[in-house]
Amino acid sequence: MKARIRIWAYTLVITSMALILASSCKKREENTQFETRTVTDIEGNVYKTVKIGTQWWMAENLNTTKYRNGDPISNVYDGGAWHSLTTGAYCNYNNDVNIASTYGRLYNWYAVTDSRNIAPPGWRDLNPLFIYIGEWGMWWSFSENDKYNAWYLGMNIYGEIPRDSHNKFEWLSLRCVRDN
Repeated sequence: MKARIRIWAYTLVITSMALILASSCKKREENTQFETRTVTDIEGNVYKTVKIGTQWWMAENLNTTKYRNGDPISNVYDGGAWHSLTTGAYCNYNNDVNIASTYGRLYNWYAVTDSRNIAPPGWRDLNPLFIYIGEWGMWWSFSENDKYNAWYLGMNIYGEIPRDSHNKFEWLSLRCVRDN
């Protein structure tokens, strides 16, 4: 008799636990839809944009070869030449112009901080973004550390947020945000 009561009690407890768990496991519905638009630069390149919170962001890397006023940005192919630059310049990933439409172009600090502005009208350069896929993000600041270096802020997958300086001649991708 005691064995039957014990089995009945276990069955009741397990059934109750299953009902409690089943009733509390509701599928959480999240709105993963973002509002999207496009923006066009001075050369006619069209970029996808996305609204995150109240801010519009480019969803693609910048691909322009001209400043907002139409002046050309120098295209530098020789990696060694980058070290002596003190003016704005860009290059293509692996110097392959055919992949620029997919990955955008890479710009030095001088191009980003040039008063002729590299961002499309109504937009500003957030700061160029350089990503080691899956591990690091680095953002230029507009503050110089010295003649050859500018400050950047980084973030990695381990939660570290270093602030350090980086060579101004390094080439980095660029994303822009819309002016409010």
